[in-house]
Amino acid sequence: MERLLAKLQERCEYMLRMQIQVRDGTKQSNKDLGDKKISDLDETLKDVLFKGIVKQYDTENEIVKEANGAIRLIEAEGSAVAFAEVFKGAREDMINVSKRLKLNDVGEVTLAIEEDIIATLKEMIEALKKAREENKSQGKPGKPQQSGPQPDPKLLDMITELKLILSRQMRVNDRTQLYAKRYKGEQAVKPDQMPSDPKERERLENLQRELKDLAGQEKRINKITSDIYKGKNKAQGE
Repeated sequence: MERLLAKLQERCEYMLRMQIQVRDGTKQSNKDLGDKKISDLDETLKDVLFKGIVKQYDTENEIVKEANGAIRLIEAEGSAVAFAEVFKGAREDMINVSKRLKLNDVGEVTLAIEEDIIATLKEMIEALKKAREENKSQGKPGKPQQSGPQPDPKLLDMITELKLILSRQMRVNDRTQLYAKRYKGEQAVKPDQMPSDPKERERLENLQRELKDLAGQEKRINKITSDIYKGKNKAQGE
């Protein structure tokens, strides 16, 4: 178990470093853009902006790959369904950031999603550190051992999992409110009302997909929370 915890912590710390780089790059691109549209910039600044966004986009895709590997490890271990879901939620955020950067969106919502990813990764790192410390203390000489069959070891304890899933729930709620405020009138555009401009169409389709993903996360979080209380906290592979 220690090896798995250490490997997951290492992956999370690596993803965190890269995500901070993306966030900082997005902030700089947002600052460079200001209140202007990209089409309004002179060619020199436009070139600098595009190069920065492409770099952020490539890095975000690398983070997604790392998240995929971490999720496979968690699901293979099988005892932490809430942790797996939190990781999947963070991965969905990473994918959304990648798609937004592809559309050169370095605005308020993109930055908010990046901040959520950073906060989630920090929480997961702390949870993994705590689990490693607990494992070490249990293995110290002189610690009394329980008689009878020992329970199967778990990646994270129930309280830690509940804290992580609660934080995820709060972020889903906050994101839903942010979208309602930022994208008034754009959330329910019907297919026959989509704009003809390909970029604008893709932006609206991405927005509707993100809202659908948030609704799906809400349902999964509710089910997982219920399952934990019922003692069914076993991660299932996709």
